[in-house]
Amino acid sequence: DDSKVLLAADKILDSGKPYSSTAVTQWTDATLRTWINETFYNKAFNTYEKAGIKIESNNNATLLTQDQVTNLIPVQNDRITYGTSYAKSKGLSVEGNGASYWWLRDMGSYQPSGRTVTDRALFSSNNQSDTYVGIRPVVYLDLTSDYMKSNENNITWDLSGKELLDESTWLDMITYREGVVTSLPAAGNFKDGSNFKGWQINDGGELYTEIPSTMTGDITLKAYFGDAYTVKFLDIDSQATSVSDILVVSNGKISDVDSPKDPKGTNRTFAGWLNDKDDKNTVDVDGYIVTANKTFYAAYNNIVEFMADASTFVASQSIVTNNYVTKVASPSDPKGSGRKFLGWATKSDATKDEIINISSLVITKNTKLYAVFSGTSLKVGDKIFFGTYPQSSTNDNVVDPIKWRVLKVEDDRALLISDKILQTMRYNNSTGVTWENSALRQWSNETFYNKAFNADEKAGIMQVTNQNPGYNGAAPGNDTVDKVFSLNINENRALFSSDAERIAYGTVYNGLGTTDGLEWWLRDHNDTRTNAATVGPLGNMPTSHMTNSKGVRPVVYLDKSSTYFNANESNITWDLNGKELLDESTWLDMTTYKEGVVTKLPATGNFKSGNLLGWQINGSEDIYTEIPATMTGDITLKAFFGYRVEFMYDTKTYTSIATQNIIENEKIDVTKVASP
Repeated sequence: DDSKVLLAADKILDSGKPYSSTAVTQWTDATLRTWINETFYNKAFNTYEKAGIKIESNNNATLLTQDQVTNLIPVQNDRITYGTSYAKSKGLSVEGNGASYWWLRDMGSYQPSGRTVTDRALFSSNNQSDTYVGIRPVVYLDLTSDYMKSNENNITWDLSGKELLDESTWLDMITYREGVVTSLPAAGNFKDGSNFKGWQINDGGELYTEIPSTMTGDITLKAYFGDAYTVKFLDIDSQATSVSDILVVSNGKISDVDSPKDPKGTNRTFAGWLNDKDDKNTVDVDGYIVTANKTFYAAYNNIVEFMADASTFVASQSIVTNNYVTKVASPSDPKGSGRKFLGWATKSDATKDEIINISSLVITKNTKLYAVFSGTSLKVGDKIFFGTYPQSSTNDNVVDPIKWRVLKVEDDRALLISDKILQTMRYNNSTGVTWENSALRQWSNETFYNKAFNADEKAGIMQVTNQNPGYNGAAPGNDTVDKVFSLNINENRALFSSDAERIAYGTVYNGLGTTDGLEWWLRDHNDTRTNAATVGPLGNMPTSHMTNSKGVRPVVYLDKSSTYFNANESNITWDLNGKELLDESTWLDMTTYKEGVVTKLPATGNFKSGNLLGWQINGSEDIYTEIPATMTGDITLKAFFGYRVEFMYDTKTYTSIATQNIIENEKIDVTKVASP
């Protein structure tokens, strides 16, 4: 009719299956119906062909009824049907005239039986368990489907001098449909297919096992027997792309290859194929002569984004796989704090040591590069050096760099606590006080602050308002404004993950030893204001009478917007000129200095022996006792041991004519002193 056409297989296609393996009284329960609708349907038709089949009464495929045979095949002899070689191999019984019985879907005249058409075109009944009866499937073709509407084109077959099997129907198929995949003969379809590799379409170099859905127009199909090579198309990391492997005749050219989709799913566009996964330039795949198995690798236009920080976009580039990025203008500091741009890194919180040379960065994927600016990049748990205080000696004038532990990092500040107990003292000389009026607070904000930090370092410390709640039901103390302070109980609990992390050790200077954990003050007072909270030697939190002497671990907030914090850091290489620092000294652990600020240097008292005059920087003749604010770049500091000789005009005015720095046991060079 106008919407569908009924097709019956011209031959008996299969056998060896009973009408039903168990007795049934209706076709819908027959096991043969299940086989036709599932096994046969899925084996006989591809996805495109299935889309052209119209499902009738819940059947993908079915059998004819006796009424249909009577009405649709009125000439009796036209009902005589012969089996295929395959059907015969499955047990089809062949009668004297060469024809065979075939099943209908009607119930037979007795139970259990099914209706059949005999080799003489008569209607009969066979036991449902018979397995020698043939199967002649029926389908309805949907005339409104895209499959049936597709254009048909002619096929010319060229078997290259070979022969198909005698009963093959392939050469009878003289057209194919555009827009669908059409199967083609395989090696087993030939009488001698031992070296069969596939089909050339219109003499192209590529070999096919089916006519692709992209094919259009009339075609010549030539069977290819001989050497052929597999060409693979992969992504740069050897993942399969959306392009399938192809087979190409020896010395043949590859036909047009579809552009693959980005297997990374990052919206990169295809740039071409690479001859080798390390190549930078794409090649013309279509013109490539294939003489061996070959793999091409997909290159993409990768997007490289340059970010001033995690959220501030600077620029972007499209870089073909395996190529390098080009220079991008130095971005301005998105924080507006005057930091200097140092270079690019692959993560947003990178330090200057993680800066990469972008001109040698090979791009294989979409990439973000982040600007690195001068200044200290901090994260919780880091250890940094900041300020100086007596530690390795009992001499008040012998100082070492203070090592701080980073407890918390916020947008504008970082909380630091001294790694060691730097001082021992009373919380207060009497009871009845809170942190506000304690001797510990006065020492922290005045004595320690002025002794530990120079003017440049003080500029990097943030003044903060602290709450002082007390503990054990104590009435809160007043808020205080501090530059240096001690932690309270709540902060101590929140900022350390365990008691073990709270354990702290003393220094040579405070005389408490450097190997055992010590008790140190917190700033909270108790309800009677007689005791203050502490951290014990094992990291627990006991209390102590305010007049007892306990350790102090100063705490400061480093201002991340300050000039000090954002100053560029450069490396220090130490040369002690054969001498040794005191055992507990921390100077050699300080491997960087900040440009633009004054940095202290070790003095004579920091050494076990020798008279240190100062330090030569990068081999200079000048002697320095501190790194000047004008110094830039990486430096080598060499200790100069000796004496300063001054030449005086007279003994009354003490007017100096000249000076010389003389290495120990060396002589004065009088030729360098002018006559007064």
